[in-house]
Amino acid sequence: MTVLRKRNPGIRRAGRRGALDGNRFGVYNLFIAFSSEKFVAVAKATEGEIMASKILIAEDDSNILGLLSVFLSGLGYEVSLARDGQEALEMAVQIKPDLLIVDIMMPRMNGFKLVNTLAMDRHDIPMPKVIMLTSLADKENVQRGLSVGADVYIPKPFNLEDVAARISELLGETPAK
Repeated sequence: MTVLRKRNPGIRRAGRRGALDGNRFGVYNLFIAFSSEKFVAVAKATEGEIMASKILIAEDDSNILGLLSVFLSGLGYEVSLARDGQEALEMAVQIKPDLLIVDIMMPRMNGFKLVNTLAMDRHDIPMPKVIMLTSLADKENVQRGLSVGADVYIPKPFNLEDVAARISELLGETPAK
């Protein structure tokens, strides 16, 4: 945990204010909830490595959006946030992410439609790797997610270490030794 605070002193200050839009979820809670030895090991393993990979997160739950944003930014990724599928599609055109983390149940455009649109209709955008991170864990939704273009399907609740490992795997990264 000390490693994270030394690397980015702004994170500690942000925790006092809370993360997104005045919600009570704060970075301080993130450190307490995820201060296991393994989490610190993940942070240390990537400390010397410079990662310029762009990740777009499409999630309507501001707590999860804040959690993933802080965690992935702390690992060195360039993170962009969208609160629904339509906003994510518009942002994907501009930022051309390397990886998309998407929820399924979102307003305006659901995750299935977002991924399908990127894969089938938007040939002007390079198709990012896709992780579906959702509470819909039944077999039919998993199969549907993978069939529309998701590379990985992770059910909620999720483990941050597993998400980080899958991201590294999809982006072809190996932690610095």
